Amino acid sequence: MARWRFLVVTAFDVNYEVGFLCSTVNEAYCRQHGYGFLRLCVEAGQLRELSQGRHLAWAKVALLCHLLGEATHEASCLASVPPATDVDYVVWVDADAMVLDQRQPLEAFVELAQAADFIIGEDMADTDLLNTGLMFFRSSDYCRRLARRWWIDSDPHWHHELCWDQTGLCRLLEAEGLGISKPWFSWCGGPRFKRFGSKIFVFDCGGFNFKYVNNCAFVFHAVGERELLFSFSRQLLLKRDRLAAAVREGFVVGGQNFDQASTNLPPSAVSEAGRALEFWRAFGVGRTGKAGHGPPLGWAPCDETSPLAEQAEMEVGPQESREGLALRFGEAVVALRRPSAASAASAASGEESCRARLWQVLDYADGRLPPFGPLSFTSTRPWRLHGWRAEGLASLEAGGLFGDPVLDVEPPNCQTPLQEAKAQCHVAVLWGAKEFLLFAPSERLKDLTQSVWDDPSEVARHGLTVRRRVLRQGHALHVPRGWWITSRCISGAATLRRSPFGSSCSASKGCARSGFQCAASCAKRGGSGAERWSSRIRIKAVD
Repeated sequence: MARWRFLVVTAFDVNYEVGFLCSTVNEAYCRQHGYGFLRLCVEAGQLRELSQGRHLAWAKVALLCHLLGEATHEASCLASVPPATDVDYVVWVDADAMVLDQRQPLEAFVELAQAADFIIGEDMADTDLLNTGLMFFRSSDYCRRLARRWWIDSDPHWHHELCWDQTGLCRLLEAEGLGISKPWFSWCGGPRFKRFGSKIFVFDCGGFNFKYVNNCAFVFHAVGERELLFSFSRQLLLKRDRLAAAVREGFVVGGQNFDQASTNLPPSAVSEAGRALEFWRAFGVGRTGKAGHGPPLGWAPCDETSPLAEQAEMEVGPQESREGLALRFGEAVVALRRPSAASAASAASGEESCRARLWQVLDYADGRLPPFGPLSFTSTRPWRLHGWRAEGLASLEAGGLFGDPVLDVEPPNCQTPLQEAKAQCHVAVLWGAKEFLLFAPSERLKDLTQSVWDDPSEVARHGLTVRRRVLRQGHALHVPRGWWITSRCISGAATLRRSPFGSSCSASKGCARSGFQCAASCAKRGGSGAERWSSRIRIKAVD
């Protein structure tokens, strides 16, 4: 077998229709990144031989044992499959799972997991602690022993009962202490990343392997024969229809064409494999995923054109990637706010609030919607983090210009109303892009009747001079005392600033108040003692 760092493996029989499409999508991913790919497509009955009378799901455990050099028994379908002794990781993908983000390399997961031996994701329901639809096995003694124990020592009860191999593995590891720390699941308030001992690393399900297309950051796993395609939908769809829709509707990002499907297919599978490849070529190549889709699926693109001239001079400021912010501060629980439905439709006041981990907020602003909570779909009334203080934020910039800084995290198109700077300050975009309008002190600012973003011509009608700046990652801006400032997010953005405005305002585009009044009213409403962790809220209305 050729030398690869990763060998991606899947298995199914000739009657499993969805296996052909998923394996084609996953082969395209492997070809793009230079990974090895093994599609074990066998005749009906050969998986039963491989699983030794257990549920067919156990066939993957027998295959993994064989590839890792710990074969538990002989099987005819493995006669021409050599052990994967010359790879760093064997990566298993279930036959009903496909890589949606084909730009994301497997190396990124290994790096985040600090090169753990066994890398897996948490389960996407509370049935088990782990989900075995996507797994990385290092070619190590530990993984060889783990695979063999999984086959030999699992309770025979799970040979035929739900969830078969998955529950068998979880029960083995639970006996060693897996899951003792509560809460476990990231979508119930548990940590995003979980390390068990020195060998096992567990990712959050949304970032690794998940069942709803709008919440998948990497692999879409179409679990169950009937399930929802989107978290906000109400119609159950067949497995084959969900997987076909994921490709046909363009949710695979960065897919590339390749010349032919893998060889060594059974004769009865050649035509089906050919149809899957043609479907991929017709619908899966060069698509952009959720980009450009508005709520509730994603964030509508922001129009960067403006009749106002942009001043190009910029200060160099601190910067940090979204993932870097998540790694440093991501487990902090933060309070989010947005206007209530009633206030968004009128000039009335009113807010809604929820709580989430900072990493979830950063993903939400970037369109990577975390599962099972109020951030699991987008809205015309987006959630925003505004004015968050935390120990360590000052370390993001070395000049001391920001004093005691606060952090804002906002999705695209979010607007901050016009506000007066009560003291000179600096603003820096750590990640993303944000547009600012600055006005010198003037009594005429009080005559503005609506957002200058909605009607830029109003600035000229009142004889005001405006300075426009577009700040991207690593750009900073100085705001003199007494000047007025308003901003709009061009993309999801994290902004570090000194808070000179008295109070931070969480109003979005629907707020019709002037900036100063809005800030004052937000300060009066403040954070409510009724705010609580709400990651499991089910929101019926999408607006």
